[in-house]
Amino acid sequence: MADTAKTKAARSKAMKAAWARRKLRAVAGEPTPKAAAAGDGGTTCEPVAKPKVASENRTGSGQFKPGQSGNPGGRTAVPPEVREASKAMTVDALQTLKDVMMDTEQNGSARVGAANSILDRAWGKAQQNVTVDYRDEITTFLASLSDGRPEAGDGDVEGEPGPVRH
Repeated sequence: MADTAKTKAARSKAMKAAWARRKLRAVAGEPTPKAAAAGDGGTTCEPVAKPKVASENRTGSGQFKPGQSGNPGGRTAVPPEVREASKAMTVDALQTLKDVMMDTEQNGSARVGAANSILDRAWGKAQQNVTVDYRDEITTFLASLSDGRPEAGDGDVEGEPGPVRH
């Protein structure tokens, strides 16, 4: 009997719920169903704490120390044979993208995705220009500086040092 997608989804949901109940029992120290059925006094599951990974570049709470990287070695290099094999398939991959883009039977998002991939590879990704306007903040800041207070270093305010002379 073939399972339908709904049956598979329901079975998956039931299995996840069963695992969640088992975890809750273990944390609460309740007997497992197997132990309770065996009648051996209801042996309980003890929660197991995850071992903390000791690392030189982490603080006691597990966060990275300031200035420390979580990946000091950097990204692993792609093996040369994988890179060469990928380059050898470039023309076929572009042809596949072209076929998807030109196929009117494909859904629109697949065609647009293929077209974008081709354009990105040919011309690079489109620049995202961001306009930042700080004029209001700068005007407010400058106004606060010129609100009648003496300029810094004038020595007109008691306790304020005068100009520095070397």
